[in-house]
Amino acid sequence: MSTPPSFSTLSERQRPFSVYHAAYLHRMYTAPADILTFCSPRVAPERRAELTNWLRDLNSPDSCQRLQILFSFSIPTEEALAAIKLWADLDGSCLVSLGAGLGYWEYLLTCLDVSVRSFDNGSGGYPADLAYCQIEHGTPQVLRGFDKSSMLFLAWPDTDGVCLCFIFFFFSFFFYLISLNEPPPQRTPLSHWNACNSFKEMC
Repeated sequence: MSTPPSFSTLSERQRPFSVYHAAYLHRMYTAPADILTFCSPRVAPERRAELTNWLRDLNSPDSCQRLQILFSFSIPTEEALAAIKLWADLDGSCLVSLGAGLGYWEYLLTCLDVSVRSFDNGSGGYPADLAYCQIEHGTPQVLRGFDKSSMLFLAWPDTDGVCLCFIFFFFSFFFYLISLNEPPPQRTPLSHWNACNSFKEMC
């Protein structure tokens, strides 16, 4: 397994390819053989705790949770970015991103010449000086300012069910929707991770 590119500074992370994906693949290459059982009720609680710590240890420079905090909760791959660009290029759509966080997906899409407007409501505590692109403050209500030529992009937005219902209802009439979320029963909001206080110490 080749050594992943360094990502200790914002400038090193802000490259026109998914540094995140490369770092994630390298991390998982060294994973314990039973890592996928970290939440299995059939595994002893002590072992589950060990595996969970391997995934979420903020003292590890490339733990999965540290990568989530530095980049995003969903991992941009070359294939996913190319598919989004294809849809955007078909009709010249502007991509409207809600719950953009630090804007890592959005930054990579702009590197592919996709037109993106990025919004976040600020509830995740993302420091502006760690953002990968311009993030405008906004709630789902900003969608009223866009028309049917736009596409909605949701990459694990930190929002509650009420906001998600509003988003899906509003866009069911006017927009294409690209959603990168786990199924609702497994979906965990960003606030659950209580990660926002760790940004400054890590960067």
